[in-house]
Amino acid sequence: MAARKAPAAPAAPAVADLTGVSVLVVDANALINGVRLDGVAERVVTTQEVLDEIRDARTRAFVASLPYEIHVMEPSEESCKAGEC
Repeated sequence: MAARKAPAAPAAPAVADLTGVSVLVVDANALINGVRLDGVAERVVTTQEVLDEIRDARTRAFVASLPYEIHVMEPSEESCKAGEC
């Protein structure tokens, strides 16, 4: 019996022109859909909660293969009190 191949990652959707963005906050949807954010911002950040949403092997492999680091940050109490959480 032949080994099964992992399903190919979907074609990445186009990203809007974000010229001049220094910090880009990404959610699980962008990662699960394989959105390439190379060169879009100086720094890419997310929360641990977003990373915990990534459960499938394909998306984990995609995130591990990115040529940039995704920095994990949590919103401040002030941000949450202002309704930004």
